[in-house]
Parts: sequence; structure tokens; C-alpha cells
Amino acid sequence: MERIRSHEDFVAEPYDDGAGNETIGYGHRIMEDEAYAGGMTEAEAQELFAADVERVVNPSLDKVERDLDPHQIDALGSFIFNVGPRAFERFVLPSINAGDHDGATDEMLEYVRGKDQDTGEKVTLRGLVRRRKEEVDLYYGRRAQLRSEVARGLASAWKSFFAANGRINYEHRVASTPDRDALWRHRRRMLGRAGRIRPELCC
Repeated sequence: MERIRSHEDFVAEPYDDGAGNETIGYGHRIMEDEAYAGGMTEAEAQELFAADVERVVNPSLDKVERDLDPHQIDALGSFIFNVGPRAFERFVLPSINAGDHDGATDEMLEYVRGKDQDTGEKVTLRGLVRRRKEEVDLYYGRRAQLRSEVARGLASAWKSFFAANGRINYEHRVASTPDRDALWRHRRRMLGRAGRIRPELCC
């Protein structure tokens, strides 16, 4: 639930979610019988968010017939909360239950359009493109894999640097500490050779 909420900003007053839905709190779509003219507190939004996850997300996840890893469930939960259970159950769920994970994630990546706040037209929104990519990366476990690669790359960079320049002598720190800029350049060069480590995760 915390991973889903990490994608949602708290907004105390009603707003348009980009798809024409009046929304408040942590992405709560305001129903016809609800009124939040006076806004809400963050504590109230958290309670409403938990109820929304229970009402919107969990019933759809219960229809998954395949065994999934926790990170896959988190990714699907985020998608369902943002797009809605109808789209998930119609287009994504059949592929998952058939064991076609690539087909499922291809469908997820299609949901990137929303209303332009200035023109009112349906356009591709960068925020949705980013969210879909993060969800798909999470579904395939790429985040954990990349963090592991970064850790291994950093360890290799330090080991290689000190093999060439000598370890730090803490009794003579000023004289023997490797140049900071040189170490930085070396680390970047070592990590860059891998080609698969994203800069935002390693620098």
C-alpha cells in the first residue's frame, strides 16, 4: 500500500485528475454522493486511501490466478489504483492468467494519455509515461537488479582504483588520500563500461 501511495501526491482540495474525474486526497475519485468543499486533512486522506485500496485494488488482485512475486503484486496494485479495475480486468488480467507477462506489461504501457490542463485535449502525459515504466520495471524486478549491479560496480571501481593508487593511509590522510576528482572520474569510467547502469541510480 505504501508503494502505491508513493505515486500519489496529497492534495487537500478537489482537483481534476487529468481524465475529467474530480479527485482529492491521495488520488481518491470523488463519488456523486460525496462532497469535500471544505477539503480534508492528510490524516483523513490516509484513511480514505486505505479504504480505496481495499475497495478498488484488492478485489481485482484476487482474480489473479497465477502465483506472483511481491514486487509484481505491488506493480499491479499501483496500476489498478491509477487506471481502474475495469481496464485491468479487461486488458491486463487475461494475459497474466495465461502466463503472458510480456503481453500484460505491453497493455499496461498503453495507458499514458490524459487531459491537457490548458487545452482539454487528450495527450500523452510524461508523468503517466514515467509511472507506467516504473510499474513495468518493478513488475520484472529490474529495480532490485539494478541496485545490485550498482553495488557490484561501485565495489569493483573502488577495488580497481586502490589497486592502482594504493589504499588510504589514515595516519597521513592529506598526503596519501587519492585525489577526489580522480576517484570520481575513475568510478564514472568503470560504471560507464557496464552500459546498463542508469546515472540516476549510481551518481
